[in-house]
Order: sequence, then C-alpha cells, then structure tokens
Amino acid sequence: MSTLMYIKGPIVNTWVHKQYHWLQTQLQGGIHEDNARLAMAIIDEEFIMKFTSSLEQERTRATLHEGKAMQGYDFDEYVAWFELLVQKAGY
Repeated sequence: MSTLMYIKGPIVNTWVHKQYHWLQTQLQGGIHEDNARLAMAIIDEEFIMKFTSSLEQERTRATLHEGKAMQGYDFDEYVAWFELLVQKAGY
C-alpha cells in the first residue's frame, strides 16, 4: 500500500483512490500477506500500463504538432514514420 501513497497528481488521483479501495477490500476479506504483495505488484503493473502509454501518446501528439518536415528525399520512409506517429497519438 505504501506505493499508492507516493502517486499523486490531478491526473492519477482518481485511479489511486480506486486502487486503494480495491486493495482495502482485499485486505478486509482476509487476503494472505503474500497475496497482498502480489496485489501490489498487479497495481504497479496496471499503473505502468495505464499512464506510460498516455504519456507516450502526449509526447507523440507534441511531435506531430511541431510539424516536422520531411528531410531528404525518401518519401516512403517519411510516410511510414508519420503514419506510426498518427497511430500512437490515437488519431
């Protein structure tokens, strides 16, 4: 549970509260101490999956907004790079 105490900010507060209440329910239900550690590992993994991808999406959108022009003459490479950015940005 100590991990949840260090995760703070307007973007993650709702998620932290939900995870905290879920973990409390598990502990009140008599979860074994080893399983509590496993539950925290699951919460840590979910955090990485949920917020790392959103940060990547934000960075990708910022790159698209910069409007980088094609360098050189390899049009196919530029199109492939651009399509990947658009996909990662969620457009």
